[in-house]
Amino acid sequence: MIIYTSSNGSDLSDDILEYVEDITPGTNDFTCHVTSTCTAYNSLAELDQTAAVAAYVEREFHTWDQGALYLKSGEDSGLIADGIDTYLDWQRLLLWWNTWGWGGR
Repeated sequence: MIIYTSSNGSDLSDDILEYVEDITPGTNDFTCHVTSTCTAYNSLAELDQTAAVAAYVEREFHTWDQGALYLKSGEDSGLIADGIDTYLDWQRLLLWWNTWGWGGR
């Protein structure tokens, strides 16, 4: 589950999900807004108390054997980073395009 508050956070969450949704042992791979019914959280300081683009990644639950083994393996750490990098690359491309591309000056 990847939780977000802003539209940019939603984009970041979607990019991360693309990398991890096929490797998690659970079946609930999705993104959701912090105030939606998909999560019991309605206020996360990690999301609400920052001006940065943010996504809260709930990697897996440690209350079941497969989830605990998955967390211990750390196999998704690099994939989460890849999702963040994908988001940042798109933001850099948009900034460049708006500055120097046909849509700019």
